Amino acid sequence: MNKSKKKTTHCSSCGGVFDAVLPNCPFCGTMNVTGAEKQYMDRLGDIHDNLRELSDYSAAETGRQARKTWRWLILAVVLLLAVGGGIFLHNEMREKAYLAKEKAEFFWQKEAFPELEALFEAGQYEELLRLYEQYTEEGHSLWDFQYYRFCEYMQNLEQAEHSMTDFTDMGLLKYLLADELEVMAMDTSKLPEEAGAYLEQRRAPVTEDFWQRFQMNNEDFQLFMNEYKELGYISYSECEQYLKDHPVNP
Repeated sequence: MNKSKKKTTHCSSCGGVFDAVLPNCPFCGTMNVTGAEKQYMDRLGDIHDNLRELSDYSAAETGRQARKTWRWLILAVVLLLAVGGGIFLHNEMREKAYLAKEKAEFFWQKEAFPELEALFEAGQYEELLRLYEQYTEEGHSLWDFQYYRFCEYMQNLEQAEHSMTDFTDMGLLKYLLADELEVMAMDTSKLPEEAGAYLEQRRAPVTEDFWQRFQMNNEDFQLFMNEYKELGYISYSECEQYLKDHPVNP
């Protein structure tokens, strides 16, 4: 027997995954418009059924109880209309806010990207990374920046270089292993020659430290590289498990 899978959705605020029919995120309480609309329509359907039942009452049954039922139904309709209006307004306001943010980000990119590109072309990679991290912390989107991958590689290198000096005790080795693996996974072949050579020069001591410190065999190394290709990062938990199975001297 085929069982239909429940449709899930992601919360627009916290990113939590939950049943798409729920009116609110169970993790942070943010309204789920799709689920709220379904709840609204279900309640209208219940009212419709109640009205049909009320129309079937005999004359002897249309006394005080019928009047109470009508008052309840009218109040329920008013409340549901208010909820429906609130959902509509919330959706409209969210859409307008999103479009306004996208428009502002578009014009910001028109000004900021040429500045970043000029730094890259001039070989001022440290200043490029400084601005890249500043803009990222300010909440700007840099996915469309043509040298985005180069900046990510620069961040990986700086983190690995930092870890080589500060994360050498046993409790922190999983972070060093993850950082060095992400540096090992860098693909510089699609970068301009000068930029690729710069990264390769900085990668060399990290690569040497990785092989000397962890003594990883090619099979395990390829498993980590496949994980990086699939997820886009190296899992700290996987590194921790590897170190439990393959103890090393810090």
